[in-house]
Amino acid sequence: MVNFGGWDMPVEYPSSGGLIAEHKTVRSSVAFSTVSHMGDIRIRGGGKPGGALERFSTQHERRF
Repeated sequence: MVNFGGWDMPVEYPSSGGLIAEHKTVRSSVAFSTVSHMGDIRIRGGGKPGGALERFSTQHERRF
């Protein structure tokens, strides 16, 4: 575990077989990662931005 903004964040998951096993799985199968916690997005334009926001998020517009 490492400190990340005051939170404990795992950098390796031993229960999944360790770093090498994770790497091999990603290279031979599929992986998904999100960087949504790392920055901001800015949406400009006329009209309602909700439709555009829903393309970037799993949340519905009304929950923003």
